[in-house]
Amino acid sequence: NALRWDGRPGRYEVWYLTGTDPASGVGFWLRHTLHAPASPAEPVTATLWAACFDPAAPERNCGLRRTVAVEAVALEAEPLRWSWPGSQGDDAAGAEFSEGRARGHLQGGGRRIAWNLEFDEPPDPLWPLPAWAYRYPVSSSLLALPFPDARFRGTLEWDGRTITLQGAPGCQSHVWGR
Repeated sequence: NALRWDGRPGRYEVWYLTGTDPASGVGFWLRHTLHAPASPAEPVTATLWAACFDPAAPERNCGLRRTVAVEAVALEAEPLRWSWPGSQGDDAAGAEFSEGRARGHLQGGGRRIAWNLEFDEPPDPLWPLPAWAYRYPVSSSLLALPFPDARFRGTLEWDGRTITLQGAPGCQSHVWGR
């Protein structure tokens, strides 16, 4: 999960969590993105994404995102920690993400998603590519799964509905590249 971006343009980095509540089938996707455009004249941005999916009521499915200048987000490299204060003085977005913990909320268009999750650290991360791919920058993107078999505990809320998760299976992944 360590931050790979070194300040150079033409880079992106993504940390995301996915999970499914076994009792209801409700799924979630939470994503923190850093984007440094190829042109140094364009601003570096951070985007917070959240989505919930209900197989029993697809009309309730919801996805929200909020993009801000990266300076608006407190980002610590190692151990990784994102902190999203409420954006521009409103309450449209706020979140924290670190090893084993994710909490926050997004709202817009009359919809709201909030989460307060913890997940256990696995014994070993999963590195899907061969070891040499991580040492030599031949690929435009790399993937690591720091928590390939996460078990989520906590709450997921959207549009007035609360799902309590207890051992919900999922994954926390990290992608970076050019």
